Amino acid sequence: MKRQIVLLYLLLIAVLPICAQTVQVDTTHVSAPKVLIISSYQVDTDWSEKIINEIVAKLERQFPDIHVFVGHMNLNTYTLPANPLYTLRATLWSYADSDPTTITAEDGRVNSLFASSKRPDVLVFVGDDGFLFYQNYGPWLGPWKDVPIVLCSVTDEIINTEWLSGNTYNFNSLIPIEERRNVETFVSDRSFGNIDAGLESKRHEVLPGYLVKTDYNLTGVKNSLPIRENLDLIHHLMPNLEEIVWVDNDFYSAAYAQWLLKGELSTKYPNVKFSEIRQNRFNTDSIYNELLTPKSNRIYLTYSWDVDGTFSRQTDEQIHTLFTNYASVPLFSLTRRALSNPYWVGGYYRPYAEFADKSVKQISRVLHGENANDIPFEIVNSGQTTLDQPLLKKYGLWNELKSLPGVELVNIPPTYYEENEELILASVIVGAIILGLLAYWISRNRYTRKVHKEYMRYRKLYNKLHLIYGHTSTDLALYDKEGKLIFSISKGREQIFGGDKGGVFSDNLFENSNLSHKLREQLRNNQSINSEVTVYVEGELSSVDSERKVYQLMVKPLSDENTQSAKYVAIAINLNQIIREREERERFENLVRFASDSSQMGIAFYSLETGEGTATNSWYSNLNEQIAPGLLPTYEHVVSEDRNVLIGYRERVRAGEILPPLNKDIRVLDENGEEHWITQHIFTNHSDRKMLIELNLNIDEQKKAETVLLSAKEKVEHSIIETQNFLANINHEIRTPLNSIVGFSAILAASESEEERKEHVSLILKNNKLLTMLIDDVIELSRIDSGQTTFGWEPVKVDDLFRKVMMTGYSDLYDKQLNVVLDLDKTHPIVYTDSEALFRLLKNLFSNAIKFTHEGSVTLGYRMKHDCYYFFVKDTGCGIDIKDQKRIFKRFDKLDSYAQGTGLGLALCKSIVEHLDGKIGVDSELREGSTFWFELPIQ
Repeated sequence: MKRQIVLLYLLLIAVLPICAQTVQVDTTHVSAPKVLIISSYQVDTDWSEKIINEIVAKLERQFPDIHVFVGHMNLNTYTLPANPLYTLRATLWSYADSDPTTITAEDGRVNSLFASSKRPDVLVFVGDDGFLFYQNYGPWLGPWKDVPIVLCSVTDEIINTEWLSGNTYNFNSLIPIEERRNVETFVSDRSFGNIDAGLESKRHEVLPGYLVKTDYNLTGVKNSLPIRENLDLIHHLMPNLEEIVWVDNDFYSAAYAQWLLKGELSTKYPNVKFSEIRQNRFNTDSIYNELLTPKSNRIYLTYSWDVDGTFSRQTDEQIHTLFTNYASVPLFSLTRRALSNPYWVGGYYRPYAEFADKSVKQISRVLHGENANDIPFEIVNSGQTTLDQPLLKKYGLWNELKSLPGVELVNIPPTYYEENEELILASVIVGAIILGLLAYWISRNRYTRKVHKEYMRYRKLYNKLHLIYGHTSTDLALYDKEGKLIFSISKGREQIFGGDKGGVFSDNLFENSNLSHKLREQLRNNQSINSEVTVYVEGELSSVDSERKVYQLMVKPLSDENTQSAKYVAIAINLNQIIREREERERFENLVRFASDSSQMGIAFYSLETGEGTATNSWYSNLNEQIAPGLLPTYEHVVSEDRNVLIGYRERVRAGEILPPLNKDIRVLDENGEEHWITQHIFTNHSDRKMLIELNLNIDEQKKAETVLLSAKEKVEHSIIETQNFLANINHEIRTPLNSIVGFSAILAASESEEERKEHVSLILKNNKLLTMLIDDVIELSRIDSGQTTFGWEPVKVDDLFRKVMMTGYSDLYDKQLNVVLDLDKTHPIVYTDSEALFRLLKNLFSNAIKFTHEGSVTLGYRMKHDCYYFFVKDTGCGIDIKDQKRIFKRFDKLDSYAQGTGLGLALCKSIVEHLDGKIGVDSELREGSTFWFELPIQ
């Protein structure tokens, strides 16, 4: 029986885990789900991290074996457009590489990344930006396109364009976030072969590539940005508000919030001025200077920008101290911050817990098999006003808070007892100890009155001077009449009866090795000294500055009897920092001047109030300005129109306006009165609005290059149009005889009648001849245009050439009864030109005249003029209307489309004449005949 009980007990132990596991699976219906969360922001962004942490905690409680991977895109810190895309790719690679059974990132192509077999069951994006970047990978997602997506804290509406960071945002064409399920992405021809072949695509109308459509399985939780609530809160706290300054960078969410803010502000508070400061990695300190500048009735507002030392020359501690002591303008935020610092007054915020709850609910529904597209979006509209109590009092906003209900106050200062509890307890203990030791201290108080009085005098002196000498590079020492050191303050610390080892003060003034023999003799003679002293410190190897220190040493005898034992006072001022700053300033100015002279970039900065400043030689040279110390630039040689713009900008800045930088291309006259193009940039110093900075550069070459490029662009466009027309025409002209040859050849093969065969053979030969002429003309035109045909000059007998043309052209007469007339200049029978080219010209014009003349005559003529050879072919044919005469020399342009010919004859004639430096034309009237002529220069 006991054995059976033991066996039953062991069986229960073995079965219980299985039962427990079965119950768990039945409850969740999900086995080891994988969730990838990608935040658009950096890891220390307070509100987004709280949402993510809440989502992860709730998912882990609901699905104990879940795998959650979190990545950050840091969009609110990046300032370069390419960085976020690389960060998103790195996050996805990190997710793929977290499983050792999957592929690695050796192949960096995007389609290789999404070919990974490891895909999450749900992809969660926090913020719009990450989702927008992800959609740029749409054509390469492959199997990833089926991964359901849950969006968290996204806007109700979103841009309706393909977008990358750095592009301009167009918030005037927004669509509901649900419509981003179907996105068209442009893919260039070079990358089109790498996309999923099953995606729907169509050819782009302009660019060499395709528009690829990608469908996403999508749901999410929307965030109604509390713009109006924050404006009402700010206006309530500051009824006399005059200006709101927006401070943030250009990532999408911040730009969208700014756009909503401007719209709401112009509608509800049109009298409040709106300004903006855009942050990048180079202007952080300038922004801090602006934030710390006193200004009444102004507030600063931001979305996700942080006050820290990331891109600053100052540390976080220094920035914290500056804002604590000097900030006088309130700083509000549209997103919840960690309000444990002295920057953010607060604002009206959406509860992050509600975002987490609704997002987890949607993720759970997807993990349990529901289609994300079937799950409706949810929105968070509730909110809470959170304000920093000490900052409200600091900025004078505390009295306006009383009528605001439901406000959460943070950083409430503790009561006096709470704040000093430990100090009070320690004081009681210390008091008890003091009372117990009082008798002992009285018994030990055996100092002589003189020594005690002397000590107290030095103590008072130290108490008065230690603040000065402790925070400056100035040291102080007192010596007795024997030259012995009795008191000193060195490096901000008090020293009594002992010298500063390695410092400027020695134990005995008259034995100070840092002083020359002459200076020591002056001191013995009770004379003051004031000298520059160099001290070399032994045993310090850290830097040159620690081995060599320069002081301005002043020693003065004391004649006042009240000083008693002190007979000499010595003051030493450390000059190292001053020398270093002076050398650094000189080095910087020399470097700036060298860079300016080398690059011809002119640099100048000066005060608008005093005219004092400096400028490089290139600045004077570019503006043809004369050096006039203490006077503002006159821009005397700048063209008056541009000069008025420059002076007008300067006067507006002097009047106190805050203007954006002026960038303008201006014209400057040199000593010879010739114009030169200069690009001029003028802007103010953020820390001193009355300090103006100018940069200029000669851009004559750039302007010339722009003109050349514009001309070349027009020629290329004209050439492209001509090429397109040429290809279209030659296609038509070649197809016509080819179709005839092919058609009549087929009829010839099927024909049994000998007469029909002869007729068809005649037509085939005729079209063969026409096709051969067309090809010959095209080849000849191509050779002439490409420069392969060269022309020479030789003596040519005109009468022999005309007879050769007539003999060649008789075959074109057929059965026409035409008279051929030669009209020659007998006094000049020889011309000097290219004989082959002249023959080709006359033959084409003669054949053309015969073709369009059915009765009458055709005349070949030549005249010798004073500066050219004049040739003409005159006929009595149909003539040409004056409106058609301008286009008969164009290629493939035939007035009669049914007339036999290629349409290239006159174009070929025109090309030949132009290459012989001549000109060609026609004189004609409709039904009155035509005279084609050309002139060749006399060589």
